[in-house]
Amino acid sequence: MEIQVQEETIRQMNVKHRTWFYVVSTIVALAALFSFYVGVKEALVGGMDLQWSGAHLLAQGQDPWKTFLEGDPLHQILLGQQPNYLAEYFLLLYPMGCMSLPHAVLCWCMVNLILLGCTLFLAGRMFQLSARATLLLTLLTISSTPFRVVMANGQASIFILFVLTVFYSSQSMFLRGLTLGLSYSKYSFTPLIVLVQLFKRRIAPLAISLVPPLLGILIAMAMLHESFPAVGIGPFLTARVAMGPGWADIMTLVEAILKSAGASSKLAFAIPAILGLCCAFCAAVFLAKLKSIEVNTEFVLVLVFTLLCFKHLIYDFVVLLVPVAALIAKPLRRAHIITLACIGYFWYGETVLHRLHFEQGVWVYLCNFAVLTTLAVFCVRALVPPCEERA
Repeated sequence: MEIQVQEETIRQMNVKHRTWFYVVSTIVALAALFSFYVGVKEALVGGMDLQWSGAHLLAQGQDPWKTFLEGDPLHQILLGQQPNYLAEYFLLLYPMGCMSLPHAVLCWCMVNLILLGCTLFLAGRMFQLSARATLLLTLLTISSTPFRVVMANGQASIFILFVLTVFYSSQSMFLRGLTLGLSYSKYSFTPLIVLVQLFKRRIAPLAISLVPPLLGILIAMAMLHESFPAVGIGPFLTARVAMGPGWADIMTLVEAILKSAGASSKLAFAIPAILGLCCAFCAAVFLAKLKSIEVNTEFVLVLVFTLLCFKHLIYDFVVLLVPVAALIAKPLRRAHIITLACIGYFWYGETVLHRLHFEQGVWVYLCNFAVLTTLAVFCVRALVPPCEERA
């Protein structure tokens, strides 16, 4: 009799848990459906950051970096499409550069959706998620603010996340090197990844990774009849002029403090850049000392520390789908819950702040930086064995 009562209690609990799961899943699915509609709709009329202008100029045999640095007298660089990307990226977008902007926007929207689907599939396989967990990851990602913003702006964040996911999931040395090299096109993700590979003596993929950017520079030189320094340094000179503040990183916080203190523009650019690189070096040393962590865990921590060290706006926080995948793959403990709550702040809380018309300033950046630091600390606690942390 007592056994029957226990079995009935367990059955009722299972039914209750399933009911709550279906209720929550339905709410998240409706939110994801609405977010998907808004993201795609804005993507088809947006393209603010889609690098069509640079690709279009390159297709016409005109140097996009030189055009921007000379003040763009003919107004050929549209919206916010400042060409602060490497030549390889504009060559990848070359077919879209030959299209009209409306057709390019439609094409890039489709490419982003396909790449996001592939990334979610690869992440589910990397962390051995069940079909239900992969579906939950997909719905959470699509319902997030970074998804809508990256789609609306036509940013490269999903492309970079895809190639980095292939880099960390592939067994092919050539494919790993190729995708790592393609990730250099948005070089705010590059320093920490390269440092970790160096410290862990993964020389072969690093050597192969030099091929795409160098090949891109050589092809662009031939197309533009420019010198190697002009094409190679052009993106960085453009970034110095065009790069605005990020959202939660150490560079943005220090830059805001320096500007509020009346520092010159050169100091406000140079000091945060040096500090970001120093922080990335320290993070790479820390990750290199974690000898026994899985490659998947390294991928998670590289993405989190990269967001912390270098300037990234809210659209780049779409990469947090990888930490979410890693966390929901394991039994939820306190560290997991705190980390997921911090991700929830960036994925959903940003919309609330925007609706409340919070002005970006030192206090907002400090708050965001504190949340991201908390995310990083508890992500390490959740995914790194205690013995590794002590070592």
